[in-house]
Amino acid sequence: MHELGHILLNSEDEFSANIFASNILAPRIAIQYSCKNYRDVVNLFRLSEEAANIAYNDYKRWRLYIVTHNNQMGEIDNVLYKHFYNTKARKFVYCSSECMICGRKMYNTFDRDCGVCTLPRYSYSSFSELDRQLLIAENTWLYGE
Repeated sequence: MHELGHILLNSEDEFSANIFASNILAPRIAIQYSCKNYRDVVNLFRLSEEAANIAYNDYKRWRLYIVTHNNQMGEIDNVLYKHFYNTKARKFVYCSSECMICGRKMYNTFDRDCGVCTLPRYSYSSFSELDRQLLIAENTWLYGE
């Protein structure tokens, strides 16, 4: 993405290419609704610490600009917000998935299950993935999808 920034910006400036890539990979509006610090940016967007620092520091400048300009987001920010806003969930959604056990729709989490399912949870380490899959199949057979 960084190299694409050089091409599209028609510039050899490293900082500009970093900012370009950072905005594509971690949109500031998404950071606003999903991250409390640069570590969250690392984890959520799977960025290096250096890239996450660039994104988070630029996010702080972006947020300060909005706050000091009557909370008015720019046109691109509004378009991105509308893209990420999920009317069914009635919130800003940066990721969605289905619970691997019951199929319930989950928003803004990377958990594999929703936590509401009746699948018993085991904490001992000898509980293998095959045992887990067997319990899932058993629950599906007993209780349906």
